[in-house]
Amino acid sequence: MLDNIRFDKKYGLLYVYCVIFKYIASFLRRYLTQMSLLEAYIIMFIASFCSLVIEMVAGRILAPFVGVSIYTWTSIIGVILAGISIGAYIGGKHVDRFPTRNTLG
Repeated sequence: MLDNIRFDKKYGLLYVYCVIFKYIASFLRRYLTQMSLLEAYIIMFIASFCSLVIEMVAGRILAPFVGVSIYTWTSIIGVILAGISIGAYIGGKHVDRFPTRNTLG
């Protein structure tokens, strides 16, 4: 199932986490018709973990160029939170348009 994961320096752990999340999402889409509350919590936990990994990777990538300062980390966290809020807004509009339990999952 996870045969195509490559552990090279170009992708690193971020690629591994994204591939694992993709397989979990496809499993849930394929085998679950209605999502329970526990499954929604698990998906939110994994998505939050992936966003935290993206924050850490962004800090490591930017460190050689702009340094590790409070301004760097504030900018990274601000951009990630802006992305989360825009995604929540768009997702909320989509759920309001199609109010089924499957849309929430």
